[in-house]
Amino acid sequence: MLNFSRSKPWGNFFLLLLILFLTTPPVQAQNDPQGPIYVVQSGDTLNVIAMRFGVSVDDIILVNNIANPNLLAEGTELIIPGLEGVSGRLVTLTVPLGQNLLSLSREHGVSIEKLAQLNRLTSPQEIYAGSNLIIPQESQDAALFPGFNLAANQTWLEAAVLADLNPWQLMEINRHGTSASLVSGQMLYQPGQNANAQFSAISPVITSISILPLPFIQGKTSVLRVETNQPVKLTARLFDQDYILFEQSPGEYLSLIGTPTLLDPGLVPFDLNGSLTEGSTFSYSQMILLDPGYYGQDPPLEVDPATLDPEAMKSEEEFVTSRTSTASAKRLWEGAFAYPIDEPCIRSWFGNRRSYNNGVYTSFHAGLDFGVCAQNLNIYAAAPGKVVFAGPLAVRGNSVIIDHGWGVYTGYWHLNQIAVAEGDVVDVRQVIGEVGATGRVTGPHLHFEVRVNGFAVDPLDWLETGYPQP
Repeated sequence: MLNFSRSKPWGNFFLLLLILFLTTPPVQAQNDPQGPIYVVQSGDTLNVIAMRFGVSVDDIILVNNIANPNLLAEGTELIIPGLEGVSGRLVTLTVPLGQNLLSLSREHGVSIEKLAQLNRLTSPQEIYAGSNLIIPQESQDAALFPGFNLAANQTWLEAAVLADLNPWQLMEINRHGTSASLVSGQMLYQPGQNANAQFSAISPVITSISILPLPFIQGKTSVLRVETNQPVKLTARLFDQDYILFEQSPGEYLSLIGTPTLLDPGLVPFDLNGSLTEGSTFSYSQMILLDPGYYGQDPPLEVDPATLDPEAMKSEEEFVTSRTSTASAKRLWEGAFAYPIDEPCIRSWFGNRRSYNNGVYTSFHAGLDFGVCAQNLNIYAAAPGKVVFAGPLAVRGNSVIIDHGWGVYTGYWHLNQIAVAEGDVVDVRQVIGEVGATGRVTGPHLHFEVRVNGFAVDPLDWLETGYPQP
């Protein structure tokens, strides 16, 4: 029992200090950090993270007690110091099609200023579909949810009644200074989730719109999907060509997009146009990010010089493009494509850069090369379709092109024999020819190609994935 007697005031004082010292743990700032939490993404380093948030690497190491800065695992939670006024978890969002900085600010309940601070933005135009945006998840109480599309000639007062808010609250939530900024059909947000709300800022008839995956990747296939609440005719323009969106089910429209392999990475313009049965139209434009495909390089190849004639190559490519550029309305396949030969062994991959006869690496391999590994030379149709070409070509040799609908085609080059004719309707795994060594080759093999709306894409994706994905 402690006895704080009046006769020993100083002794009691020092005894109290000793007790406090022994029972109170020392304060360590790094054990009780202040600041938002960032989850490490694939490819992140401390230098990248520090530059992203405008803080020093040393401060991140100190506040997180990092023993080895070189061992930074994906999924690690890091406190980011020095971000005043920011708290919660920092999540990485891929900006979807149809969203901009203002709509993301409303949806996540985060001011544009705070988003600009976190992402070091200097202009709203730096936000584009496929880009990554850091968003703080501080509290769902601050988030806003889709409420409704503004009807024609609807006032703030009428909109506020629908939202069960006063007009000034609705204007502040949606960051409108005056009622003059109201536009018919625009998206209005409100607190509290409206589970039945389905609309987009593009048009009141569109309930959702997406392109997946995003960003685009050179030589890959993406799916453009638009859902509507009434019949509509939709077209899109991308990569300097037009796309038709086909109705897969009532109110669901799709188009498959082949991404050019040699197009420079960067931003590409996307345009969507719609027309309703009653005659009204709408349009929408947005920039979308295109990322590099990181393809390899084949060893130099020695081929017949006659197959390298520039005019012959150009003429043949124009011919093949003309046969693979029409998008027929009926989709003839289901699920993933079948391999076009038995016991497939790949000798050259899609996208690899190529040099012929000691030339420069200016071309790319537009398909998969399958070597002769089976006990037969059979070549099969990869999916049901209609033969649109069967005959000899100078570079591709004996060739077969099959239309599978919706702008999707398969090509089979360098055949020894052709077993089908133009106009034939073929089923999956039907024999269409034999492996050969005709045209520009270094030996017997099958070159298998997939073209989507005119562009050659990675066939391996089609052999492993059932497009269009749900």
